[in-house]
Amino acid sequence: MTQKYFDQCTEFLLRRRTLVKPPHMTMPNEVEFATNQDYLKGIKLVGDKRTLNAVEVAYLYHAVESNIVGANLIMGFAHSVPALEVERLLHL
Repeated sequence: MTQKYFDQCTEFLLRRRTLVKPPHMTMPNEVEFATNQDYLKGIKLVGDKRTLNAVEVAYLYHAVESNIVGANLIMGFAHSVPALEVERLLHL
């Protein structure tokens, strides 16, 4: 029952473009292993740059999604508080 409501809410948010789908990643046909320590050095400003791996893409997506939810919560709270109350709190 809960899954049904979750799916309905998700479809509603997707239709309104409030919720975005996570990036689609294709599965590789073969396994690649890191052969040297350069893979672990992070961002290189000069030279060949490696592509992001699935875990890094997932972290970026989660960070963006969390920021969107936080911004929407702040906007919701801002719309629900009377302007005089906000002014009173700011002048403390």
